[in-house]
Parts: sequence; C-alpha cells; structure tokens
Amino acid sequence: ADVTVNGALVGKVGVRCFGNGSQISNPAKPNIRIKFNQFDKLLAGPSGVDNLRLKASGQDPTFLREPMSYNMVRALGGHAPYTGWTKVTVNGTPYGMYQTMMHGDSNTMKDFFGNKDGNRYEVASGCDIFDTGYAAPNKQAALWAGDPGDGAEFDAFFTAVMAANPADMLDVFKQHIDVGDWLSVYAVDMAISNIDGLASAGQNFTAYVDTDNFKIRMIQTGADLTFGNFGDSWYNMETPWGYANSWCKNRKDDVYLKMWASPPAKAAYLNKVRHLQCHAFPAVWQQAQTWKALIWPHLQNDPKSIYNATDIEWHFDKLQKYISKRQIWLAEQLGPCP
Repeated sequence: ADVTVNGALVGKVGVRCFGNGSQISNPAKPNIRIKFNQFDKLLAGPSGVDNLRLKASGQDPTFLREPMSYNMVRALGGHAPYTGWTKVTVNGTPYGMYQTMMHGDSNTMKDFFGNKDGNRYEVASGCDIFDTGYAAPNKQAALWAGDPGDGAEFDAFFTAVMAANPADMLDVFKQHIDVGDWLSVYAVDMAISNIDGLASAGQNFTAYVDTDNFKIRMIQTGADLTFGNFGDSWYNMETPWGYANSWCKNRKDDVYLKMWASPPAKAAYLNKVRHLQCHAFPAVWQQAQTWKALIWPHLQNDPKSIYNATDIEWHFDKLQKYISKRQIWLAEQLGPCP
C-alpha cells in the first residue's frame, strides 16, 4: 500500500492484519500492522519507526486501557510500547479512530535496551508457562516461540527458581531476569486485573534476552482486557490469575507463587505495588482525563465503530468506577498512602 501520514506521502509499505480476540468483536475494522521498510530498506515511518501497529480497540471502546497500563508499567521502571491515536482512511473510505503503538521488533529492543541481537520471544502456549503441572523443569523451552532462540534461557530460569529456597529467591531472580522489568509487569497486571497478561493467561508480552548482561527482559503488550473490562474481573495479590476462563481453565504461575513465598522477593514486589498505589495509579488516571477530552469527539463519530455515544460513555463510567474501587482495595491491602 501507499501510506500518507499527516498529508505527506511516505511511500509503498507492507500492510497486514494482526490480532485474535481483539478482531472478533468488529471484523469490519481490522487491526493493521504497517512495515515501512518492507520493500525499501531505507524507508521509515513517523519518528523513524520501521513498524507501527494501528489497533482498532475492538475490546476497549474507551481507547484508554492500553495507554494507561503502559504508562503505569513505565512509571514503575518497566517497559511498554509508546502509544497515540490516529484517524485512518483506506482508499478514500474513513475507518475512524485507531490506537497507534510501537511494534516489538528488533529496533524496539534497541530503543529500550541498547542492543537488538539477543533472542526475542513470545509464548507459543501461554497458559502453560511457569506451571509445573503442565511443563516440568527443563521442558519450558518448548512453550516459547523464539526469534531465533530455542527457549533454553527459560529452562534455566524456571529450573533455578523451582530449586531455590525462599531466602535466596530474589538473588536467583537477579541472576536470570531483570527484576525491575518483571516485577513491574506483575504488579500492574495484578492491580488492573489483566485477564490476558503474564500472570493470568501467560501471554501478551515480549521477552528479550539482553546481550549486555544475558538477562531476560520484559515488554508488556496487549493490555486491553484490563481495569474490569471482562466480567468486572477482580484479582487478588496472592493468586493474580483470577478465575478459570475459556482459554486458561487451570492457570497457575509457580514462579509467582515462589516469589510470594520468599520474604525478600515479596518485599521487592510489594514495593512496586505500593509505588503504583500511591504515585502511578493516581497520576495516570489524571492523565487519562486529558486523553478522554482529546479523543471523545472522534469516538462519537467513528464510522466503523460498533458502539454509539451512549455505549462509549457507559464504558467510560465503568472504567472510572473500577479504578475508584481498585484504589480503595489497594489501600485496604497496604494501608493508606502517606
């Protein structure tokens, strides 16, 4: 396709659809991935990006949940895609509002971690990762789809964690993973009840093996089934994978349970949750009010949307109520903020 951005022709680019659950609700408005250098290796998109995702936000009519989640992860010291909003036209036909976000390619790894030659992974069987009931130590590698790795890093990590005693758990974590990355994603996923994230469904993230220190890094993705956006989901701290669902009937994250049983590791984790409660959560929600004012007029007049203005306002209201209840719950668990 030829792509024009803000009135300027960029050139001929590669285009394809992506997504699974996020496409089901509104197949007439596809998620679109643009690869700017598919045909011309020197071609780049806005801000020099090689790949860009345009997400129709079929699972989140507010268009706010993913940007809020990613900002929270970054506020805790983790990594997540940068996002924005755009209006899309295809062959002269308006397709309405989309979320724009970075694609987790090798150049994104370079931007985040300073190198891009390490193994990059997504899960091939998410519900099974870090669960001894599905894959014993030394069998985790088969659950990961590597580019180009073979998953050996996850065998080593999982085996070491399962063998460690509670007092040494945090040190074992530090040998294999970037603790700040992982605890940040765990904390946010728990606090916003991410039914499709690392702890719950074991998916919607990119893992990268940093070639500077050979530790596993983490980038959160696909955080639209969050903030009560699936049956008013409500996750606790000890078992943040929630109730059984159609795609993960028996989910259990043994790495998380080992962390929870280790006083040093648990303390590091709860420090993340506390910072989220007292700083990131209120700051991001305040920012979201500005975002809503920006995008609301465009959402009301989206030609491809399956939601009318009343529907969208109901979803905004539901999001606000969930956040208020969740902040009260965090104060009950950890005490009020200073």
